[in-house]
Amino acid sequence: MKKGLLFILTILSVNVFAQMSNLIISEYAEGSGGNKKYIELFNGTGATLDLSNYQLLRATNGGGFTVTIPLTGTLANNTTYSIANNVTDVPGANLYNLQINHNGDDAYALTWNGGAGSVFTIIDVFGDPLNDPGTGWAVAGVANATVDKILTRKSNVCGPNANWLAIQGSDSLTSEYFISVGFYNQVTQNSGMGNHVHNCTASCVSYNSISATACSSYTLNNQTYTNS
Repeated sequence: MKKGLLFILTILSVNVFAQMSNLIISEYAEGSGGNKKYIELFNGTGATLDLSNYQLLRATNGGGFTVTIPLTGTLANNTTYSIANNVTDVPGANLYNLQINHNGDDAYALTWNGGAGSVFTIIDVFGDPLNDPGTGWAVAGVANATVDKILTRKSNVCGPNANWLAIQGSDSLTSEYFISVGFYNQVTQNSGMGNHVHNCTASCVSYNSISATACSSYTLNNQTYTNS
C-alpha cells in the first residue's frame, strides 16, 4: 500500500490598514460675496494633537509666504479645526482670523515643528506660493477651481503632501481634491465644514487562519500546497 504524506497546513491572511500620518488640510473654500473663506484641518492620526505645534502660512499673489497664523489648543482624533474670515459669512468655525482672505490665487501651507521647538517645516500645501496663476489654480482638471468654490480632500488621502502639482492633479482621478460645490455663494453651503470623511484607520493588523489536515497535497483558491 502506498503511503501519502500527512501534514497540517495553516494559512494566514494579513490585512494592514493605513493610518493618517499627520494633520492635513481637509477643505478649502473661497466664495462669492462677502468674505466666505475658510481653511479646514483634519486629524485622523489616532491621537489627540497639540495644535501649538502647527502653524498656517499664507502667500499673496505668488509673493511667497508672508503671513503666519499660529494655532492653539488641542484637536481630538477624527475631528476637524476650521479657520475662517468672519462669523457672519462662515458660522461655526473654530477660529476667526482676518488673514484668511484668499482670492483663489493665494497659497497656504500647513507647518509642523516635529512636536516641539520653534523650527517649523512645511508638511502640506494648497497652491503654489511662488507662482500667481492669475485668477485661480486648476484642480482635478477644472480651470480656476479655487475661485468661488469649496474643495474637499478625498477620503483616501491619509497624510499631508508638500507637492502642489501632485495634489492638484491633472484630472478627477489624479487630484487629491474633489470640487464639492460648483459655485459657493450662500452661507448655508458651508454646512459640510467640520464633517470630513476618510478611509484611513489606526494601524491594525488582522489575521484569518485556515487549518487543514491532508495527505500529499491540499488545494485552496487554486493554490496547491504540498508542505506544511
